[in-house]
Parts: sequence; structure tokens; C-alpha cells
Amino acid sequence: MKPYRLTATTTLSFLLFVTFIFPATFAVAQSISFTKPLFVGSKGEDVRELQKFLNRSGFKVSPAGLDSTGSPRAGSPGNETAYFGSLTATALQAFQCVNGIVCDGTPETTGFGFFGPKTRALISKLWQEVKGAFSGSKSSQLAQVGSGTTYYVSITGNDVNSGTSASPFRTIQRCANAALAGDTCLVSAGTYNETVSTVRSGAQGAWITIRGESGAKLNGLKVYHQYIRVEGFTFDGVNVNQHSAVRLYKGTHNFQFIGNSVQNTPYGARGLGTDYGMTEAEYPTSVLI
Repeated sequence: MKPYRLTATTTLSFLLFVTFIFPATFAVAQSISFTKPLFVGSKGEDVRELQKFLNRSGFKVSPAGLDSTGSPRAGSPGNETAYFGSLTATALQAFQCVNGIVCDGTPETTGFGFFGPKTRALISKLWQEVKGAFSGSKSSQLAQVGSGTTYYVSITGNDVNSGTSASPFRTIQRCANAALAGDTCLVSAGTYNETVSTVRSGAQGAWITIRGESGAKLNGLKVYHQYIRVEGFTFDGVNVNQHSAVRLYKGTHNFQFIGNSVQNTPYGARGLGTDYGMTEAEYPTSVLI
């Protein structure tokens, strides 16, 4: 396979996909301009616009759903706020890492989680490219989405790597952040002490697949999206702070959980469960186990 290097194209492809399929969600953001740095503690409408951009780019500030008070989760799509907190910083870090800006350190030392000049410039550039692409044909836009890339993850890898077999990622979450519809995360044997959250949906005929080779073990999984396939893992829930090692949230449909095993489920609960507070209409459907 030809080596694949992550660039802003990853985010641009997802923006083009969402903008084409759901144009109404972009009606209020045909242009975007940031003029000052943002960081944890910042407040203002520019923070809200940043959260909107991150949510629409697949780097969710907060998943859709209700909080413990029954209100929509702050920062979730459509409920963006004017406050830059830890959730915004985490989503921004995922964006920075996927787009090759920075993958480690702190806001003070490396700018990881800091909305500075380099990140601002990239976001402005991406929006201009999205606007420019829509002056062409719809078919050319869709052709940029999903290339069937296989990314590799290894306990000997590094999350600053490109995700090829010769330069694998270190964490499964890093791969989940990068994968678009039709892509596969191939995880080598080893113990991955992480609970992975899905970042975006696959599509019919172009599932996002996270596949573990024999001996691959992780703590847990949170699924918020559609057309996700997970196979071949041992889930060890002993370190999972949720009531099931694998948890399905509102918005989960067409989920396949194949050839996995679950052990040490937390609180003596089931290995696979659903979130609380969902209505009957919101419960996951088309789930294959």
C-alpha cells in the first residue's frame, strides 16, 4: 500500500461530506474568521463558532443527548456554548493531531489544546476550500470522501506517526479520530489501556471498521454513531468507569460487534449496554452481535 500521510485533507473530506449531505447545518456558517487566541477559560462568540466548526468537522465537543438534569449536553451539536472548557480543548487537540499540527505536550509548551495562529490559519483555509469546492459539481465533492484506507495501530507505535504499517499509531483512539467512511483500523496484539469513543459515522456500504488481531485487548468502547463495525477484541472492563464495557448511545444504528469477548464487566453489569434516558424511538437499532 502506498504510504498515507495525514494532512488537512482528512478534515476537508469530512467537511465536504457533511456539507453536501446536510447543507442546512452549514447555513449559518458560510464564512468563518478568528482573530484572537483562545484557550481554557476563554469566553465569547468566537468560542461558540469554534465549537460549531469542531462539531461539524467530526471532532465532537460533546456527544448529542441529555445531561443529568435532562437538558441537552452543553457543547453538543446545536448546543454550542461561549465558554472554552476542557471538552473544547480535548476536541481541539484531536483536530490538531489529525491535521498534523501537534499531538502532545501542553497548551503552554507546545500549543496542544491552544487555539493559536497556526490552528486558526488552517481552519480558515479549510473553510475557503469548502466554499471553493461547492462551485464545482456535487459528484466531484463526493469523490473526495472515503478512500478505503487501512490504518495500523501497535503498542510500539506513536500517535504522531502516519498510521501506515511501517509507521503505526499507538492508540486506537488516534485511529478512530482519523478514520472516515470506508476506512479500517487494524490493531495488532497487545493491551491498550483506553476506552475508545467513536468520532464519526461510516456509511451504507462504507463502514468504519475497528479490527483487532489475535491478542488485542482494550478497556471499553463508547459508540455514538452509525455504520460502525468492531471485531476481534477482548474487552477487559475492570478499568472502565461506566456500567458496561461497551456502551451504545443515542444515535447508534447499524452497529456490528463481531467475534469479541468481554471480561471483568464493571459493577457486575452486562458486557454491552445502552445509555440511560433514551426514549424508545432513540434506542439503537440494527445491532448485530
